[in-house]
Amino acid sequence: MRNSKIFRLLSTFSKEEIKQFDLFLQSPYLNTETIVIDLWHILKPYLQKTQLEITNEIIFKTLFSNRSYDSKYLSYYISRLTKLAEEFLVFEVYKQKKELKSQTLLQVLLDRRLDQDFKTQHNKISKARKKEIISPEYFLNIYDEEYLYHEFHQITGEPYKDPFFNHFQTTIHHLDTYFLLKKLRLALEIIAFEKMYSKQFETAFMSEVDTLVNQQPYCDNHLVQLYYYAYKIQRTFDEDDLFLEFKGMIIQNQNNLQEAELKELLHYAINYVTVQIIKGKNDFMKESLILYGMMENHQLLFHNTFNILSDYLNIVSIACRNNNLVWAKDFIERNKNKLPEYSKDCYHYGLGIYHFYSKNFTKATDHLNLVYDVSKANIFYEINRRFILIRSMYEQNNQSNILELLKVDKEWVKRQKTISKEQKTGYLISINILVKLYNLRKGINDDIFNKGKVALPKRQKQLNVIEKMLNNAINLMAKGWLNEKINELQEKIR
Repeated sequence: MRNSKIFRLLSTFSKEEIKQFDLFLQSPYLNTETIVIDLWHILKPYLQKTQLEITNEIIFKTLFSNRSYDSKYLSYYISRLTKLAEEFLVFEVYKQKKELKSQTLLQVLLDRRLDQDFKTQHNKISKARKKEIISPEYFLNIYDEEYLYHEFHQITGEPYKDPFFNHFQTTIHHLDTYFLLKKLRLALEIIAFEKMYSKQFETAFMSEVDTLVNQQPYCDNHLVQLYYYAYKIQRTFDEDDLFLEFKGMIIQNQNNLQEAELKELLHYAINYVTVQIIKGKNDFMKESLILYGMMENHQLLFHNTFNILSDYLNIVSIACRNNNLVWAKDFIERNKNKLPEYSKDCYHYGLGIYHFYSKNFTKATDHLNLVYDVSKANIFYEINRRFILIRSMYEQNNQSNILELLKVDKEWVKRQKTISKEQKTGYLISINILVKLYNLRKGINDDIFNKGKVALPKRQKQLNVIEKMLNNAINLMAKGWLNEKINELQEKIR
């Protein structure tokens, strides 16, 4: 029974939705079959008690104690409850869609030729629209409402207050703006897919978009320009001046954008900054913290699992790498209870990074070992956790199991299918370099202890090979740190 459609559906209900569904089923307008209500009350306790099993036979016997088991008869009521549950969920979403409700009412008034009521409702919508914050759907809603207004004039023959063609042209522009924004957002998704999975997509529509965004009315549309700037900086990740303009536009318009739009645009800015940091442009660490600070001020952090892990990782790592250790510790503590499913993992991961950059490697290792494998939620989070744990063990000169752990991690990353070939290669090379550094350090220490520095020149060739390997590689993990470890060994050889 638990694998049935009805159980899968009902198991997603929150406590509040369960209460509301009780009322929904009891409405005679929506449901007139008391057996369906009885069926719901039988199933409801099992939604919380996941360890208990229930069968169709038990349900049937409870519902119809005087009848022999009939699967088809029971199936009818299960199907009826399933349909009502689906209708309830649609209704719950519809309740939140104020614009859709307003437009539906406008259509109803038009269809019933309630002309005065239609005009009153249209004026009400128009006034409310002035207070709305901007999103692509904002322009689609205007188009839908204004096209109904256009139909109203067509049906009634009532003249427009403004010249007809100007009004109609504006209506068309709203629809074009919506589709233009959708194309820009799609182009940004394509860039992300291409980089992550090494796939190529056809984007012929972007030549049309490149032309349109520089024309009226789109060149003066802040949201269109914001997404176009996001597209331009993501396309090459080599447009620092454009990035600064983009960041300035976000700051200027942050209070006029819907939360989802502001969050998405900030993430594009953060993606750009992250790439620059990887390239070694450390000035962008400050830019990153400014952008994340905006997200925190607008309460846009930690809204879903993927961004919880990636944002948390980036914020703590960048703050620590930028020597903002006090700020990083405060961030970890003040967000300790704001993280849902992975709160303990994020907390220990954050403290692991904090202690690593505070050079307390024993505590860093202890905390990082308390983090559960969350590769299913975010593979990059897990890759970073594994590598910083190994770095912490290297710093402790832990000889007990570091080479075995490096071997395990190497085999683990080879099995991953959700990261690109380039990213996988970069991680594997990083592991190989660290193995070579560990073995070389051990050899250097043995030489110094057993033979003195006179035996060290032969190690220089080995170190040169490692350094060349590092300089020729791309997409390395912690390239700056690896280079620092090379320099430390260079000092020992001298």
